[in-house]
Amino acid sequence: MICRLMSIPESRLHLTEEENQNLVGNEYGTRITTKEAEDRLWDAIQEALESAENSLFSAPTGLGKTHLIATTQWSEYPELTGGEPVIHISQTRDARNDAIEMSEEAGVNYTVLRAREEMCQVARGDFDDDLRADLGEAPSDWFDRKCDTEQISFSVAHQHLRQLLDGLPCIVAGSCPSQRQWRNVPRSNVDEVEYDVIHATAPFARVPDLIDNTNLIFDELPEYQVDFQQEHLRRALNDLLERRADVGNYTWEELIQLATQPINTPYAGTLPPEDPEANQRATEYWELLQEDIDAPLQASSSETVHTLVPAIGRAVLHSIEARNDRYQGTDPEGDLRLAFDVQNTLKIIQNPPSLQSCRCVIGLDAHPSENLWEFNLDIDLERGDLFTTDERQYWRRQERGLHVVQIGNNTSPITRGWRNNRQRTKIRYLIRELRRKADDEFRTVICPKSVEEDVEALLREEGIGEPELLHYGEERSRNDFQGETTGLLIGCIDPGDEEILDLLAVMGYSAEPEMNEGESGEGSRTYGRGFEGPDSDIADEILQSVRETHIAQSIGRYARTPRASDVGAIVYVWTNAIPSGMVDAHVPGLVSRLRGENQLAENKEDIDRFVREHGGPVTKRMVAEEISVSDRYAHDVLNEMAEQGVVTVSEGTGPYGAHEYEHEDGSLGPTVDLDIPADS
Repeated sequence: MICRLMSIPESRLHLTEEENQNLVGNEYGTRITTKEAEDRLWDAIQEALESAENSLFSAPTGLGKTHLIATTQWSEYPELTGGEPVIHISQTRDARNDAIEMSEEAGVNYTVLRAREEMCQVARGDFDDDLRADLGEAPSDWFDRKCDTEQISFSVAHQHLRQLLDGLPCIVAGSCPSQRQWRNVPRSNVDEVEYDVIHATAPFARVPDLIDNTNLIFDELPEYQVDFQQEHLRRALNDLLERRADVGNYTWEELIQLATQPINTPYAGTLPPEDPEANQRATEYWELLQEDIDAPLQASSSETVHTLVPAIGRAVLHSIEARNDRYQGTDPEGDLRLAFDVQNTLKIIQNPPSLQSCRCVIGLDAHPSENLWEFNLDIDLERGDLFTTDERQYWRRQERGLHVVQIGNNTSPITRGWRNNRQRTKIRYLIRELRRKADDEFRTVICPKSVEEDVEALLREEGIGEPELLHYGEERSRNDFQGETTGLLIGCIDPGDEEILDLLAVMGYSAEPEMNEGESGEGSRTYGRGFEGPDSDIADEILQSVRETHIAQSIGRYARTPRASDVGAIVYVWTNAIPSGMVDAHVPGLVSRLRGENQLAENKEDIDRFVREHGGPVTKRMVAEEISVSDRYAHDVLNEMAEQGVVTVSEGTGPYGAHEYEHEDGSLGPTVDLDIPADS
């Protein structure tokens, strides 16, 4: 068996023949070609559409999931789609634009729903200077506040601003381009499907008229958490209650305090009533929060409004106690869910789209967390794993030519920056060794955003003039590195315990961090970030999904064209947060400079210092006698210094033909071992 990587010129990947052979590994028991894998994906999607069964499919990155959805003439398959529209949902605009390009090249009949600033000149800010005086603020800022902060739909806000200003300059022939893009979407006026596929980003799944009885295909995990400012929501709820109440004083503080008491109203699943007065008061709040906000209430930036406030208030009242000093609330009249703590602080608000009216919902993901998918979409999904672990590994290595080398054994979370300067130093030497090993073929890195600028500086220090970087969180559906042959992933991002506990609470699960017992009764967090409790497996899954999903997606940015026989890549990954089955080889990486071969820790430093301070050429015998080490050890350390450019070597010019070593620049750094072992 010949690994595709073997067909790549050695100059491309800069591996020795032995390393290439080592990456081939053992024979696989299960093989699958790209054509067979694509057919299996197509068959699964067909079956789900035909049966109108909401499904979640696990399929490897690079298989062409996006291409399949974007280039199929779905209107030619009414027996699959039920004769209803197919809507392709992307998480980012870049991913959406890539899908649009695929549809364009394939010649399918498509249309696109774009965001407000893409379609409306006023929302984009083109008329900020012209309209600022009439509105009292820049109209683009007004739209940002209304749509993003106050959660008002753009169509409603646009109509309101048009009335306020007695017209808008974006309106041509009676409408704005943001309105005209909806013509014949999702169907024509005579209820016919005009397009093979409709491209949109995740927020459009909230539009009821768009998704009703349509086929929604999500290209990756969408996110529907609400960004909010604590004080803004409190003011908005206080303002709303003040306007709606004829008499009396109603406040956020009293509302959330009532929610944590054992009241028993028709909407609360709590304990039997212990305080009739509190129960009556809670009922009054419930009645005030019944009516949703359908339109902007004010135009002035000094007044506060938020369309989700009634639902948030109802969810607070309809709450139950969770673990870890949290309460979990659900709006019984909608889909909004939230969690708040005993300090009356909102922790998380989840407002998923209401997808019950869809004909069929399909999720596509390389490494899906079923719990997170169902949490984000608020529907049940039938899970389908299209490939075994062996098949995925075979296809990735043999068909795609993508090989993964894990460096070291540590998880190395660096969400908030380097833990210490030693971490940064390790990365500098790793980059230096990869630069030496791969030469110009190494110029791409994916790392946490917190260290992105620093890593770019390190790459430039090693002579990489135009490095390319991505940070975790922006890697999904990106094709930036598809032609690169060598890549490096640095560390992982790691959610804190608080974030995981917030998610558990709002999802209705129960677990808590695993702690060591301390002498004073207060323990410390156990190593490994484990959880305990009835739903500890869900907590572990959330933690792994954040760590491992970003790593898997980042690895997948390389070697994305399995049919191109001359393309392949090796990705070195400096973390152990890699999904099972994705590691092809394991290398030590950095070996501490303080560890010699059965020698005292300070030997290397002593040799380094002696050579630097000697002031002239030295031989291994001179070093061995001065530092009291063996000739072999002195020879190995001097050669290591030569490899790092710390010393120059003059062969055979010393006494009795000995090699002479003379200090050139710098000092001895750590040993870096990236050699792929033979048993990989």
